[in-house]
Amino acid sequence: MSENVQTEQTGEEQQNFHADHGEGQFGKPDDHSEPVEGQVDETAESASSSAGQDMDPLAKAQKEIQELKDQWTRERAEFVNYRKRTQDELAKSRVFGVVNFVKGLLPVLDNLELVLRSKSDNPEVKNFVTGVEMIRNEFLSVLSREDIKPVVEPGDPFDPTCMEALDLAEDPSATQDTVKQVYEKGWIRETEEGNPQVLRPARVQVAKAVAGARKEQAQDGSQQEQG
Repeated sequence: MSENVQTEQTGEEQQNFHADHGEGQFGKPDDHSEPVEGQVDETAESASSSAGQDMDPLAKAQKEIQELKDQWTRERAEFVNYRKRTQDELAKSRVFGVVNFVKGLLPVLDNLELVLRSKSDNPEVKNFVTGVEMIRNEFLSVLSREDIKPVVEPGDPFDPTCMEALDLAEDPSATQDTVKQVYEKGWIRETEEGNPQVLRPARVQVAKAVAGARKEQAQDGSQQEQG
């Protein structure tokens, strides 16, 4: 009888052990036991996978179309920016090439100008000068199409941004610093920004206004304003 009591006690201890560890009668988890922390809920995972597979085909297609549209829009914007940047670089390269080419031609134009200054009564020389003048005018026409032009003539106000004063001469009749004589013609290129690009500064003699003439000019201006 003592052996039966001991056997029953052993069976109760095993049942209590299985109950404490969430196991059933045969050492496996009960269906109603709570999942252990960190354990993957295979039932929930399979349910979500089934829900993704059961997604409306129309909604899925619309989502893919929207994603393709977004991708196309981004790539289109990148291409437009790339094309604009490339066009700007090509335009700058073209201008750079034209400017360097024209700088090499300026001494040729200077020589043509010297020929045109020559005076002769010989008919053959006159015809030659006329031909040179036609060539010079054709050069100027081509440069004008590229917005390139000379910048100074005698009597123009002195502009230090595109002129270089090689000589100064006081002139009592001058009310401001003006160009008295041009030693070498200057050339600029007009830009869309409004800031001319100087290809070669003009080398000039400046007629400098004396202090008395400037003072008289200022007084005349004030009198005109009062009147």
